Amino acid sequence: MRWLVPFFFVVAACSSSPKECIDTDVDGYGDGCEAGPDCDDTNALRNLDCERVPAPDCDVTPFATGCPCLPGVLSCYDAPEETRGVGVCTGGSALCLSGHWGLCRGARVPTPEACDGEDDDCDGRIDEGVTSPCGGCTPGCAGEAWGEPFEPTDELAVTSSGELTLPREVVEAGDVWVANSADGTLTRIDAERALEVGRFHTGGTEPSRVVVDWRGDAWVANREFDGVGSVRRIASEPERCVDADGDGLETSTDSRVLDEDECAGPLIAVGELDEVPRALAVDGNVGPDGGGSGDLWVGLHDGEAVLHVDGLTGAVLARYELPGFSPYAASFDPWGALWMISRDGYLAQINRVAGEIVVDVREVPLPCYLLYGLDVDREGRVLVTGFSCDRVTTFDPATQRWSTVSTPPSVRGAVIDDATGTAFVAHTDGRVSQLRVDPLALEATWDLSAMGVAPLGSIGVGFDAFGRVWVASENGSASGGVATRLDPNEGQVTAQVPVGQSPHTQGDLTGAKRTERFAPSGTVTRVFRGCPTLDDAPSPDTEWLRLHALLDPGAYGTVILEGRHATTEAGLAAATFEELARFPGSTSPIALTFPTGGVVELRLTLEVDGAIGAPRVRRLGLEQSCPGPE
Repeated sequence: MRWLVPFFFVVAACSSSPKECIDTDVDGYGDGCEAGPDCDDTNALRNLDCERVPAPDCDVTPFATGCPCLPGVLSCYDAPEETRGVGVCTGGSALCLSGHWGLCRGARVPTPEACDGEDDDCDGRIDEGVTSPCGGCTPGCAGEAWGEPFEPTDELAVTSSGELTLPREVVEAGDVWVANSADGTLTRIDAERALEVGRFHTGGTEPSRVVVDWRGDAWVANREFDGVGSVRRIASEPERCVDADGDGLETSTDSRVLDEDECAGPLIAVGELDEVPRALAVDGNVGPDGGGSGDLWVGLHDGEAVLHVDGLTGAVLARYELPGFSPYAASFDPWGALWMISRDGYLAQINRVAGEIVVDVREVPLPCYLLYGLDVDREGRVLVTGFSCDRVTTFDPATQRWSTVSTPPSVRGAVIDDATGTAFVAHTDGRVSQLRVDPLALEATWDLSAMGVAPLGSIGVGFDAFGRVWVASENGSASGGVATRLDPNEGQVTAQVPVGQSPHTQGDLTGAKRTERFAPSGTVTRVFRGCPTLDDAPSPDTEWLRLHALLDPGAYGTVILEGRHATTEAGLAAATFEELARFPGSTSPIALTFPTGGVVELRLTLEVDGAIGAPRVRRLGLEQSCPGPE
């Protein structure tokens, strides 16, 4: 072991001192030391007043300063562990000095936020609450800032990082969909009754990926390794089925497969020969009345491209090339960004900006290059599983922070339960694990063997509307595959449903990503009083200069900023709001033309024309000029 700091051991007194300074804990105090005697020379935190400073309970905190140790170096961090590695915060080290742990040196722990371009309090946000109204650290920019963080209102919510956004409404879903790869079929399971209520031809070979749209219909992709891939939608409600021959609706009601099932939509070819569709996701484009299905996005693994498919007509609207990136799994985040993984270790973020596609690809920091599962939580945090290295990692776009945790072997599909902030991942050997997403931690692992059935080849995992986890396994029943229902609160298997042959299924099996949608609009106002005065009355000298906005309108959102002016706050009610800016479209800062003096009221309106893709507002600032001292 290599010792780092040799002067940590014994400090000698100055040559003029008649007595040697004995300071074993290196705090400057000790017998014969200039600073004075030490009441506890084994603990650098106790020196002058041991009655006031208690000794640590080394049974509870064995690595605390002053606790017994063997020679060596300890990694240490004297702050909440969830802040380590966030912002400026970093761990340090402590040396074992004369058989007791010394001070933690080199660590940087949270401090009050300062306007310095850094995250000083290590909460994932930079300079929140301390920037000027202009948004920077310029002391010459006077005025008032609004936000960083915002507070929720009756009409608007806030994200975990304090951004203002729209509240969300719950959408119920009660089915589980399992693609039976060897049969070319799709099984529909009633999640509450744990009963197969339909089995449908997918129209192609090797069906694998599944996603549920905003109407509850299921889309399935046929991989077609030696042909042209395809997708098909299965309607979940009779009104969306088509009685083509007029003799009553003919559709599967159990495991019976009909050749002409009238709830199975037309087969839609996607891509070219051998391009292999392996990723599916549904966006928030639900139409002006909000009753649409959302559009389908298909990742072509061997074609290195993604297709945008109309969710109502099935028409391929656009193809976007992703050279060097092979989509394997996909999911939209709440703000409308499409996230995709490739198995060779990359994570792609795809945004639509002004009608164009912007792709940002990151390397996932896992010690393996066989990624498998993907999901995104309600805050936009991305979770990825590493199949060949037995790890799960998360990426938070707000903080640009990665976190990784080890899991039992062979981790495959993943799903996040947004209601509890927990994730569930399937393992090939027939187990499922529960993880906390933030901060990332492994919480429990359960064996799915029950009722004489031992699932193997477990891949797909979903979370139903009743709070249970479903895992699709390739083997385990007399007919082939099995879907297992687990109650995570009890840690017990509560049902197992036989399905078709080799369900190599993955994706949003239950519609878990469709359980929340944003409310269409919300509004909040704030009054700005201008330059300070001795009697707290509006200053007649305030010059209203510019409005500064830091926001993201989202994929389907709009942010409208309006303002009105009056000489007094009471007079605002008679004034009329005028539009100052509208995003997307406007550019910050916005010049103001209000009269000098008085007060200004801003009205902030957030709207979304989709189920996802809502706006987020981080900060608004009203820049003003005030008279200097006479």
